[in-house]
Amino acid sequence: LSLSLSLLSYILPVSIHYTQMKQLSLCIGELQSSMAEKEGEIRNFVAKLALTEENLNHMERAVEEKQHEVLQIKQDAVQQIRKREKKLHNLHKGEMKTLNERFIKEKDDLTFKHQNEMGNIRLEISNLEGKLEKAAERYRNRPPRAEDLERITALEQC
Repeated sequence: LSLSLSLLSYILPVSIHYTQMKQLSLCIGELQSSMAEKEGEIRNFVAKLALTEENLNHMERAVEEKQHEVLQIKQDAVQQIRKREKKLHNLHKGEMKTLNERFIKEKDDLTFKHQNEMGNIRLEISNLEGKLEKAAERYRNRPPRAEDLERITALEQC
């Protein structure tokens, strides 16, 4: 009996230890399986990250190319605008020169016409003044009328 108790006391802890080892072994297996899943997920995430980084780099290059294209288009547009402005400036400069020359010619023509008309008016005024002077002279040298003489005599007698 004592041997059986002694053996039992030895077997019981070994059995418990064996059960615990089995449980730990199962737990380690589950953890290794979980770790393998997690490593697979990490590899998938790393692959997705690499793909995303590659896409990002591709998009950054595309954006840089578009920025360069936009800058080139802007520079071309500015150059074309400057050329157009210069062309319009020269065109308007020529038009303004033509208009200014026409204005000066018309002004000179009107000034000449005005001076001629003023000369004609002065001449006409001079002629009319001469006629008025002759008419005044004729009026002063006319013989007195009979009724005017009578009135003058009547006024003198008063």
